[in-house]
Amino acid sequence: MFYNDHTVIDIPFQLKMADAFNEIANGIPSFFIFTAGEGVHITKEARDNALKLEDSTPIKASAVIADNLAYRIIANFFLKFKNQKVNTAW
Repeated sequence: MFYNDHTVIDIPFQLKMADAFNEIANGIPSFFIFTAGEGVHITKEARDNALKLEDSTPIKASAVIADNLAYRIIANFFLKFKNQKVNTAW
């Protein structure tokens, strides 16, 4: 899954993506890889909501490709301090 440059990930966007994940995977638990272009922003509300959505998506495990330091810091924070149900690596 590639997020285009300057995408703002907010709760409405997350809900659309959850629907897309279910459609792509036909509801079957699957592996996903995430990466993003420049300037992608995740709102605080979306970060807090991310864990609530885990049960409604077919993501069995995921990998995050962080191409720059800012994305690595955000991914590292999220992976260390949020209690995810889905295994994630980067």
